[in-house]
Amino acid sequence: MRAATLTAATRIISSRRISTAICSAHVRTNCIRRLIPFLVSRQILCGTGKIAQIGQQVKYQISQRADFFTTVLGLQTTHDRPLINTRDEPHADPARFRRLHVIVGDANLSEFSTYLKVGTTALVLEALSESRLRLNLALADPIWAGTGNRLTITCRATVELEDGRELTAIDLQRVLAQAVGQYLDAQGDHGYRRDLCQHWINVLDQLAADPFQLAGRIDWIIKYDLLLAQQEELGCAWDDPRLRALDIKYHQIDVQPTLFSYLKSQGVAETLIPAEQVKTAAAAPPPSTRARLRTACLERYGRQLQAASWDSLVFKGAKETVWRWFLDDPRDDGITRLAAYWDQSPDLETLIRLLYTSDSHSERSTNP
Repeated sequence: MRAATLTAATRIISSRRISTAICSAHVRTNCIRRLIPFLVSRQILCGTGKIAQIGQQVKYQISQRADFFTTVLGLQTTHDRPLINTRDEPHADPARFRRLHVIVGDANLSEFSTYLKVGTTALVLEALSESRLRLNLALADPIWAGTGNRLTITCRATVELEDGRELTAIDLQRVLAQAVGQYLDAQGDHGYRRDLCQHWINVLDQLAADPFQLAGRIDWIIKYDLLLAQQEELGCAWDDPRLRALDIKYHQIDVQPTLFSYLKSQGVAETLIPAEQVKTAAAAPPPSTRARLRTACLERYGRQLQAASWDSLVFKGAKETVWRWFLDDPRDDGITRLAAYWDQSPDLETLIRLLYTSDSHSERSTNP
């Protein structure tokens, strides 16, 4: 799922399990240590839950993947799995941007959980980029803090901070949410970012009072209710293979209709975005993205567009000339400049000439 960025500070691309943020260089350098407590504790918002073997017990925990991380930072993704992958491939100008590749996180199906996961992460990164989250929340052991026996359905287990304090995941998230709210208030922001922050705070209040007030909204709660109903019907224990099969089936997306789509149709899982709007968005990228530019060029110059990647477009012009247009800045989609020349360009060669004689420095050409 692609999410629109909240500011120009970052662009977040979120798949079902992994989020990548393209950040200004100084943000990635300075934010990782301060970001870890947020990432570890946000599972109470966007964990998807699983039936887990914890010691001699089989029980339900709120995160699928939390038990499979062994280090905070690293280059690996399939062994010695880190919370944050340090591979720096920004898909943009490497002098100005860095890639923040977040591995920790579950595969969400709930629209509301996805909204919170992507939205709160973008808000935290924005506040970090403005040096507004100088909070002393460093965890004594981030890996232990994020394991399944710390992430229980009551959300009341505590973790130790480096300074000796013990806080719950709700406590950590609340400190961060309040700091972000103060940052937005200082900006006089009363728009959708402030709405998102208020949703964040409201969810934390509900988790503290009774997590199951959020039935139908948070993935791990939706799945728990489903498994609990099945357990009561079958009269079985948590280690029953039929429950484990249902646990896996919750995430299937290769069959239609899926179990989750059925839950949505029955009103068991909340729908935020109408299906038609989703279908339209799949074919029409947001206007402030490079994806919009790639789509526009493919539609207009499909036969001459040889390649389209994150950070460049390659066109084949007359006399076997190859032109490469670099998209170095993810905050600048190029659509406005391109549209200004389209009406003046009967062919690709005219468009390219106008682009490369303009005052823009983001386009260049290469001749093989």
